[in-house]
Amino acid sequence: MSDAAFNRAKLAERAELGWITVTELADTLTRDKDVPFKTSHTIASRLVAGCAARPDEPRSAVLRDVSAQVLGRAIDYSEEELARILSARHFVEVRTTHGGPSPAVTEKAIEVSEAALAADQQWLTGRLESLQAAEQKLQEAASRL
Repeated sequence: MSDAAFNRAKLAERAELGWITVTELADTLTRDKDVPFKTSHTIASRLVAGCAARPDEPRSAVLRDVSAQVLGRAIDYSEEELARILSARHFVEVRTTHGGPSPAVTEKAIEVSEAALAADQQWLTGRLESLQAAEQKLQEAASRL
């Protein structure tokens, strides 16, 4: 992996395709708009279908219509807010639970792993030195025979 090269721009572009972050919209509706979890997911899935059926309309307009149908009240986000909620970067950054992909979480995990690696390397060095010393004692004892 040390020699691997990644096209970050292409990867970032592809991460925005295919509605892979739509669950964050459902989570946001539950968190910020007090929409029940199951209902939030219904709205999110209908948004995807609605946008496919109405590709020339802004996603925010489709969301207003879908949420009004499902909830009986429209949920209004600007196009910019909706783009932020659905962005891959936001999706990663808000997942801050243990083991999550957020940079803050992964940074801590890397620090813990590096400390464990250093401890393991120190242990291994000590064991190898002990084995070398034992090997030397064995050779000395054998040469006295």
